[in-house]
Amino acid sequence: MRSLASKASAETLFFPLLTYLAVLNALLPEVIRTLLSEPFNAAVFNGLGHSFVVWVVLFISLRLTLEVRFNKVKTTPIYIYAGILLCGLLLIPNALLSWLVAATSAWLWLRHPLQEKHRIAATILFAMAIREPCCQLSLTLFANQILTFDAWFSSLFLPLFQIEAAVAGNTIVQANGFSLLVLTGCSAFTNMSLALLLWLTLSLLKHGELERRDIKHAVILALVVLTINGLRLSAMTIDHDWYSFLHDGFGATAIELFTFIVTLICVRRRDNYENGHSTSTGSDFIHQLLTRFKNIKNH
Repeated sequence: MRSLASKASAETLFFPLLTYLAVLNALLPEVIRTLLSEPFNAAVFNGLGHSFVVWVVLFISLRLTLEVRFNKVKTTPIYIYAGILLCGLLLIPNALLSWLVAATSAWLWLRHPLQEKHRIAATILFAMAIREPCCQLSLTLFANQILTFDAWFSSLFLPLFQIEAAVAGNTIVQANGFSLLVLTGCSAFTNMSLALLLWLTLSLLKHGELERRDIKHAVILALVVLTINGLRLSAMTIDHDWYSFLHDGFGATAIELFTFIVTLICVRRRDNYENGHSTSTGSDFIHQLLTRFKNIKNH
């Protein structure tokens, strides 16, 4: 890693460093808030205020970035000016703005000739950075429609728990008076975006690029995540204990872990002709995760 840094010019490293700096700048406020409001162990267990998917994706992108040498590139003045402007925007303490800076910086990084692993890392970072602004914009413009759909879809599973309830907008109301208000944090839209981000990361890590047949896997994953979230919300309607268990307790972590495993399964298997692929370590990484899960299950 020392040789990579020493042989790479400042121009070469500018946009990669700016992208990672912007991502950390976007993550930091919630990390600090979580550490100040919760015990350290609890804060770490809860992902420091962010989904574990975000940390996994960030780790994978960083690993890919450091694995190969940087190409020596000549940045044009317009890119330099754009980079300086982005650095200035990072001085504004706003997480959403930092995500936009990270997305723009990753896009400018992709505009240069890159090693394949750097191209994949920049693509992953761009997808992670643009996800948050897109989610916030969608949930701001279409919150009523999205949350109403979540409540309606979740109500389809209520007969499984022998619950009689009515749906009023984004609220599920039981006959005994206990009600569940579906808010953006519990929306399938948010959970689906995280699952698809992880799926995209693992797919690029394993294959290097997406193919048309990967769309089928993405659609299947989206439907499974939608169903998992519907079952979760309907179970949270039972009573306050179930709500606490699935919203803040171990149940929430278990569901996130289960969704992670489902995402792994939905990644397309490697074909025989994909030999010698430059991201073979990525395939090994996924294989190691699956092997460890099988060992835990057997024990």
